[in-house]
Amino acid sequence: MSSLFSGVAHIQDVSREYLEAESESIAKQNQGVLCTISVLYTAILVAYNIIVPLKFANWGINFIYRDALIVQICVFIYIFFRHFKKERSFKEVQVTCLIFQLYVMVFVITISVAPPWMPQSAIYFAPIMIGFIPSFIFTWNVTMIVTALESAALIIASYIFKSEEIFSINLFAALLAMFMGIYLSYLVYHFRNSTFVQAELVKEMARKDVLTQIYNRGAVEEKLLHYIKKHSRDRMTLCIVDVDDFKRVNDTMGHAAGDHVLKSVAILLRNVGGDQAIVGRMGGDEFMMFFKKDVRRADVEACLDRVREGMHGIVTGSPDIVVTTSIGAYEKPEGQEVAYETMFQRADEALYIVKKKGKDSFGFYVEHSEEKG
Repeated sequence: MSSLFSGVAHIQDVSREYLEAESESIAKQNQGVLCTISVLYTAILVAYNIIVPLKFANWGINFIYRDALIVQICVFIYIFFRHFKKERSFKEVQVTCLIFQLYVMVFVITISVAPPWMPQSAIYFAPIMIGFIPSFIFTWNVTMIVTALESAALIIASYIFKSEEIFSINLFAALLAMFMGIYLSYLVYHFRNSTFVQAELVKEMARKDVLTQIYNRGAVEEKLLHYIKKHSRDRMTLCIVDVDDFKRVNDTMGHAAGDHVLKSVAILLRNVGGDQAIVGRMGGDEFMMFFKKDVRRADVEACLDRVREGMHGIVTGSPDIVVTTSIGAYEKPEGQEVAYETMFQRADEALYIVKKKGKDSFGFYVEHSEEKG
């Protein structure tokens, strides 16, 4: 049972991540799906308005299809013109799809129970209409809730208004529709999950620096911009890590040794930073460590000291060459909003001061003064 709940939770998480990551394209695609289904539904109602008076006139339900067609024409016009709207929010499209789904099910339930004395059932309509739900873009939980509510509404209405025989048929139709909705939703979300995971893998590969396998400059800056915007008033620290005299390693030991040093630096930064820091390579022998919100100054200093000490242990292939690093840091105070560009510039100024003082150390930016390393 626990594995079932964990599986459902995973599907819900995947559906939420998918919707958040692809909201703009989803809104556009879903608007097209809604328009297509609305066209089909209109065509079905037109056909039924032709067939019902000829074949089922004695049922007394002509007015239901007639009124439903009038309403649907109005709905179709609204959806059709919205389809060509240039700007539409994801939430707007999602709510429109939900309203349309519930509106269709009201019609299904109405024709399945009215008038009460006639023997019509929902054996065909319910599974088709509830099957619409996976075509729309909701999270897994919302899909399951709407499916269950629609099936329950049909069962309750049939129990109240129809004979025992018709109620049995509608009960079967409602349960069939519910399981069909669940199964179709599973297939849809399984497909979305596979597609989304593959797309994320491709994106992740594009974000990685080829040599060191940590974030490249574009990726790390993108992540930082997003993080700083989200936590604009929290305390956070940006550090620029520069390998001292790296050119000497390349010139003395060769580029293979230089590549080894850069890979080792990346591993060191990633291990020291852990979950509390975002690490990336800015290019050449320059790296970045960005400590997330609420990481205390003392903890940042301890990490930077570990980085400095760890650099000494990187193997270069020559006992005469010891890797050292200069690190410039800027701690954004809590309660202040500082742009990423400003944070980077101030960390770079701190790095310049550290190098000027003799390298193999770290220092924090201080307004209008130089802080000791």
